[in-house]
Amino acid sequence: MFILSTAIRQKIAQPDHGSVTEREVQECFLNRIGTRHCKDDREGHKTDPPTFWFVAETHLGKMLKIVYVEDEDNIYLKSAYPANKAVQDMFDRNSTD
Repeated sequence: MFILSTAIRQKIAQPDHGSVTEREVQECFLNRIGTRHCKDDREGHKTDPPTFWFVAETHLGKMLKIVYVEDEDNIYLKSAYPANKAVQDMFDRNSTD
């Protein structure tokens, strides 16, 4: 099940965060290539279970960085925002299946 809290929904909808919608996030999960992702292992961002992220397009071609935590039953969205060229390049260099 996909979990998107009210606080996260409000955060990603803010114009300074890219005005991302829940539908766009869901489209990115559908449109991502395979299971490619990056693990966020920065010291201040480590979580249990770990935080992962990926870059994918919405159905209208908007590139988003999707940040999430996953357990056996659920995917919890932590953030989503437009992915600039540097983020896209980092994903292409470091992502794994």
